[in-house]
Amino acid sequence: MNAVQNAVTIPLSRFAVIFFFYGSYCVLFGTSVYVLLKRKRPDLILHLGPIALLFVLATLGMLCNVVALGRDLARSLPTLAQGQINSDSVSAQFLLAHQFFYISSNTVGELVLLYRVYVIWKSKLVTVIPSIFIMADLGVGLAGTFIPRGTSESKTNIILFRVVFMVLNLVTNVMLTMLIAGKICQIGRNAFKVLGPDVSKRYKKIVSIIFESGVMYPLSLLLFLILEARAMSAEGISAGTTNPPSRIVYEMLPFVVAIAPTLVLVRSWLGLCVVDLEQTIQMFRTDGRRELSEWKVADLPSQSTTDSSDLSHGRDLFLERGKHSTDTV
Repeated sequence: MNAVQNAVTIPLSRFAVIFFFYGSYCVLFGTSVYVLLKRKRPDLILHLGPIALLFVLATLGMLCNVVALGRDLARSLPTLAQGQINSDSVSAQFLLAHQFFYISSNTVGELVLLYRVYVIWKSKLVTVIPSIFIMADLGVGLAGTFIPRGTSESKTNIILFRVVFMVLNLVTNVMLTMLIAGKICQIGRNAFKVLGPDVSKRYKKIVSIIFESGVMYPLSLLLFLILEARAMSAEGISAGTTNPPSRIVYEMLPFVVAIAPTLVLVRSWLGLCVVDLEQTIQMFRTDGRRELSEWKVADLPSQSTTDSSDLSHGRDLFLERGKHSTDTV
């Protein structure tokens, strides 16, 4: 009886996870498009292009996965009493396509974060190491997807490639998130020294958004790896492809990798972030940096002779310009 229940409940659980996360993602994507078109941003294509591509890849991957699961479940009805799920070559091809679309979505999401790293650091050198990890991640993922199948050795290699892909994926996303958040923290501290706590609060909000949205995917990857490791340590490496909990978590990964960057943009556009990341950095490099250069600590008189009203006026001017930039986000 347990075998029959597993043969039914596990596929249905995977279907439920797929449709729940895809439905949530559709709502988020629709909101992002509506807000972006309503705000009439001049850089519409730059922002809409990546999230639209992520949506297309996630949709194609979802369709391939649903078709494969549906075919397997339908073919297994005659042998359901034995708790067996039969797969065929057509279902296997759809699963390969699903894996390919997931890897593609993952790469696009990482490139979006890499672009933000470049924007905030304004240095190609900083992007070298993350770029190497992204290429390695992509290479390992594609190699594991298109490796020849049919033997026990190939099955073991596929599992190992998938684990390595997930580990590289985890390291890459954590690295990119830390580079973005770390630089924003540095800018916020510099602003606090001269312009006071009001500007610093803005950067704390941005950092919180980066962490809240950026850690979604790494945490999901970490959960998947933990479940895979537990199954393989208890039942052997072959359990990596049949472990129900890790398979269910795996179904949500293609959607989480698309939700995370889209959520950052939506929260920025809705004003939960005081200013958009690129506009924030640009504001500091133009208005802010020019005023900061006038108020260098080394050039300031002693505290006893400093005209506090001048500093207050400068700070208010800067904050007013920041408020004006917020209205255009």
